[in-house]
Amino acid sequence: MGQHEFERLQQRLAQAEQDVSQLQYLSMSSVFYTHAELNEPWGVSLPSIPDSTMFHLLLAGQAIVEVGDQRVALEGGDFILLPKGKGHALLDSQRSPAQDLLSLPLEPVSDHYERLKLSGDGAYSAALCGTVIFRSRISQAMLESMPDLVLLSTQSPYYNTVRQAIELIRAELLQEQYATSAVVARLADIVILQSIRAWVEQAVTEPQRFFDAHADPRLAQVMNLIHQHPEHSLSIECLANSAAMSRTAFINHFKKVVGMPPRQYVSEWRLNLARNLLQSRTDTIAQVAESVGYQSEAAFSRAFKDKFGYPPSQNRR
Repeated sequence: MGQHEFERLQQRLAQAEQDVSQLQYLSMSSVFYTHAELNEPWGVSLPSIPDSTMFHLLLAGQAIVEVGDQRVALEGGDFILLPKGKGHALLDSQRSPAQDLLSLPLEPVSDHYERLKLSGDGAYSAALCGTVIFRSRISQAMLESMPDLVLLSTQSPYYNTVRQAIELIRAELLQEQYATSAVVARLADIVILQSIRAWVEQAVTEPQRFFDAHADPRLAQVMNLIHQHPEHSLSIECLANSAAMSRTAFINHFKKVVGMPPRQYVSEWRLNLARNLLQSRTDTIAQVAESVGYQSEAAFSRAFKDKFGYPPSQNRR
């Protein structure tokens, strides 16, 4: 990394540090990394880890991530976050079987860093994979509200900070005798925080308001319902019941904490989520529309164009 890039990263880290102190909700206890070098054919199955977040930075080549019935194709440079630490598969293609990670020849480098090499005859790929364990109940609840997968493409304004912070983590971990857990944990804070901030932009409101809503005992369940089940009706009555509040009291409290009325938040959340799904999945426009709560593709297309200024068909990756 050149001096200019390092100075730019320092500036970004300073901003991120302000965010960390401002958004006092992330509290990490452990960080583990695997540097994988893979030649086709290959497939790795990673187990579910409670109270964790996992991520993969594809350094070279191509890959597919599968979580349940979701499938996302990665290109070199893409970064994907799995906020809930769900079990998943990382594959070179849908045709390749996935081998259990713990059955593969992992080479320990340090207490928190290991290498994996799978040597086939095909094309080369490389990835830096990480697992972060959380101890804060608030951070766990907030991450539970997020989707199973969050893709951070090279076009994201947060991408460079994430990429450079991960490169610094890798460099730090390679210094076996001198690596410090405090440095690695701090850099991991920045990686996760910036990834979450990229996703929070979909949530329409300011990041601080978003986190405040998840810390609010009356709104935390409401936010989880909106984010986890956008396909539901999500009427004001339904949301107010979830908060155990009257309709009027709920609307006023939601607007005070989140910064906008609940109906507006739901609408904008659905459309921002749909835009992300169109970029990262192979579902049809009609399937995406249904998955975010629209009864017809036509109504969804009109709302999408009204918000973004172009039709959903132009939003494919």
